[in-house]
Amino acid sequence: KDAQFGVGFIDSFHLSDCLDVLGNAHLTNFFTNGEDMEQLTLALKAYAQTERNLKEVNPDLYFNRATIYEYLERYNEAIADYNTAHTID
Repeated sequence: KDAQFGVGFIDSFHLSDCLDVLGNAHLTNFFTNGEDMEQLTLALKAYAQTERNLKEVNPDLYFNRATIYEYLERYNEAIADYNTAHTID
């Protein structure tokens, strides 16, 4: 019975939402706790998985990922994601 409740509880969340939150946590951790580049790598991986599992459009995903690309000086990717966020929002 408890296992069924757990599965139902997890199903009520979209995987993409969970992955987006994970990406945001890594991004926030990077800027607040010492700029460990691994945090940006993990955030980009989480955002890529979010995009693959996206159920509905999310401009924040693209804006946050663009912020990372801009910080990494990957400007073409940053511009593309900023444009996508702007189009959606």
